[in-house]
Amino acid sequence: MNNDLNKKQENKKKYYVRDSLLWIFLIIFIIFIANIQDEYTIIRHLLVFIVGIYIIFKFIKSFSVSLFLKEILLFIACILYLYRSDYTKNLYENYIGILICVNIFVMIASPLFDKNYHIVIQIALLSLLTPLDFGNFDENNFSYFTNNFIFMFILYYIFAKSLRKWSLLALLSIIPMGIFYNNNPWKYRVISLLIMILLYNHDSGLFISQYNTPKQTPFMKKLNFKSNHDLSDLLFKYNDWKNNKIYYIFVIINYLLLYNTFMNSENTIYLNLHKSIFSAS
Repeated sequence: MNNDLNKKQENKKKYYVRDSLLWIFLIIFIIFIANIQDEYTIIRHLLVFIVGIYIIFKFIKSFSVSLFLKEILLFIACILYLYRSDYTKNLYENYIGILICVNIFVMIASPLFDKNYHIVIQIALLSLLTPLDFGNFDENNFSYFTNNFIFMFILYYIFAKSLRKWSLLALLSIIPMGIFYNNNPWKYRVISLLIMILLYNHDSGLFISQYNTPKQTPFMKKLNFKSNHDLSDLLFKYNDWKNNKIYYIFVIINYLLLYNTFMNSENTIYLNLHKSIFSAS
C-alpha cells in the first residue's frame, strides 16, 4: 500500500516537472515568435492566417457563439496592433485605446457573478484609467498603465473563479508581457494571445485542470479532455480566492498600483468622462 502511494507521488513529481518544462518552453517560444516576426513578416502573416482558420474551425465544431465572438474580438485587436504601421494605422491610432478599455471592462462579468468584489472594483478602475491616446504614442510611454495591466491580469487569471481550471493556460498570455514590461510589452501580449488560442479547442486544451469548481457559473466551460493537467491540478488546490491569504496581499498591491497609475495618467477614459460631465452641467 505504502509502495503504491510512493510510486504515485513520484509519478506526480515527474508530471509536475514535465508540465513545468513544457510551460516554460511555450513562454520561450512565444517570446521567440514575437521577436522574429518583426524582421520576418511572413511569420506574422502565417500566424494570423493559422489562428483565423482555427477560430473558424472551432466554431464549426462547437457552434459556441460566445467563444467565437470572444476570440474574434481578440483576433481583431491583435490584427490592429500587428499591422499598425501600414494597413491598420488609422484604426489603431483612433480606436486601440477604446478596445483595450472594453477588453478590460468585459472581464468584470465573471468576478461580479462570483461576488469577488475587489477584482470587480479593480477591473472597473483600471478600465477607466485606459489612455485614450494609446495609439498615438510609443507604447513604452504608458509604463504605469501597462505595469498595472500586467499585475491586474495575473491576479485575475489566478484567482477569478471561472478561470481556476484555466489559470496556467491563461497566464501564458500575460507572463511574456511581464518579462518585457519596459520593452514593447504589448507585442508579447498580442503574440501570446494568438498562440494561446491555438492551445485549446471546443472540448480540450493544454494546462486545464481536471477538477471542477462547485456551483458552476455561466462563464465556465465544461471540458471532457485535458492534457498536461497535473501542474494545473496542483495550482487548482491553492487558487481559491476565498481561502488564500496571498490573494489579499495581491489585492492591496494592486490598489496601490491603481493609485499610482491614476496619479501619473493623462487623457484617460476617466478624465474624458469627467470633463464631459462637467462641461454638460
